[in-house]
Amino acid sequence: MLILDLVSVCGNHAIVPILAVFIRALDILHIIAPILLLVGLGINIFKLVKFNDAKEEKQLRKKITNQVIATVVIFLLPYIVNLLMWAISQGGLSVFDVADCWDKAKNTTFASSTSYKKPGSTYRDGTLVKITDDEIKEGSDGVDPNKIYKEKEKARQAKRSSGGSSGGSSSSSSTLGPGSSGNRKFFIGDSRTVQMYINLFGDWSSTTVNKLSSGTTDSKNDVWSCKGSMGLDWMKSTGVPNIESSIASGNRVIILMGVNDLGNVDDYISYINSKAGEWKSKGAKTYFVSVTQGSAGTLSSRIPEFNSKMRSSLSGDVTYLDAYSYLNSAGWHSADGVHYDKATYEKIYNYINTNT
Repeated sequence: MLILDLVSVCGNHAIVPILAVFIRALDILHIIAPILLLVGLGINIFKLVKFNDAKEEKQLRKKITNQVIATVVIFLLPYIVNLLMWAISQGGLSVFDVADCWDKAKNTTFASSTSYKKPGSTYRDGTLVKITDDEIKEGSDGVDPNKIYKEKEKARQAKRSSGGSSGGSSSSSSTLGPGSSGNRKFFIGDSRTVQMYINLFGDWSSTTVNKLSSGTTDSKNDVWSCKGSMGLDWMKSTGVPNIESSIASGNRVIILMGVNDLGNVDDYISYINSKAGEWKSKGAKTYFVSVTQGSAGTLSSRIPEFNSKMRSSLSGDVTYLDAYSYLNSAGWHSADGVHYDKATYEKIYNYINTNT
């Protein structure tokens, strides 16, 4: 499952492999330690039966008692840790979804724990991206597709610096330009928004991902400011500042945030209401797109709660777009429980355009 761009849920994809190794070690300890303790227990019981010395018998009984306790505790340790993860998740921790992150790590195989990803994808610059067909083909002889990608990206950058063109770069411009009135849209979001842009307008290169994280335009001159694994803190410090000076009368600001920090709902409401008032004074409209479906960890139950509070608490300066209900009827598909296929991203994008 997840995540969790841990996250989707873990806040940083590097956390997953670390947890995965820890969980594998816990699983091994869960099996081997009780066996060793039982062997030692058997030896001590044999000694207890064989020897009749009262002092030695007392020591052996104490050892046997300790070994029995240790065997039970070690055997129950994984269940205790899992219970603890569940208890933490019920406490509403908002730094990242601990239980979801733990679940994702449990479902990561040891062989792939150094790079949690779905088949045919990889993490580049903090964002889950697709391995291209060419990279898969060239990597069929055992060469790491990431190594192929890095070599090609290095060649593309060298070509650009010498004035040549790059076959793998995004078709969009990295310059937003001054604010202009009209129907220009400004998209602010996380990895889901990154992947929506890539599926609709760009490619899977690090160049595209880097442009999106600092603000870029698409072929329609709409603006995108989005980055994987991000939440409200990034939106405040970077996501909005990236594009705010270009917002003008008649523009529409479209916010697609929240899946990575559902516990920050109250702060989202306060911040978005405040910014919507500022943008209204410029003649721009603000739209909040509901967090759409997810099946990883506890997302399926927490997302509706988040959306309900956002919908009821956003001010009259913010238009709430219920993409969640739309996908319930239109259908959606996710391979990892967080991100979608191209068809689903197209549905979300078209729904936004129709309602803004």
